[in-house]
Amino acid sequence: MDVFQDTEMGGGSEEGEWGMVDRMRLWRHDALMQHLYETAAFWGDKILSWTNDPNDAFWLAQTYFMTHQYSRAERLLIQPFSASPSRNLVQQTQPINQ
Repeated sequence: MDVFQDTEMGGGSEEGEWGMVDRMRLWRHDALMQHLYETAAFWGDKILSWTNDPNDAFWLAQTYFMTHQYSRAERLLIQPFSASPSRNLVQQTQPINQ
């Protein structure tokens, strides 16, 4: 299975399928391993804005730390995160005309 390819149209949800966020996490990790910290920060910021997950905040802070942006890293690490999914993501999935 190629995790970088979109799923086929009309295909059902199969176990082992990779979602968009999972693929972006792979791209972020790949960029970090290749020392492409600006690219990793780009993907990390996109992921965090979608998920609001503390683990994603940690990896973005790690990227900022590697680029000597210590105050940005510190802000992410001390920012409180809710245990629920991002409000923005939930609001985007609701119908507009309610």
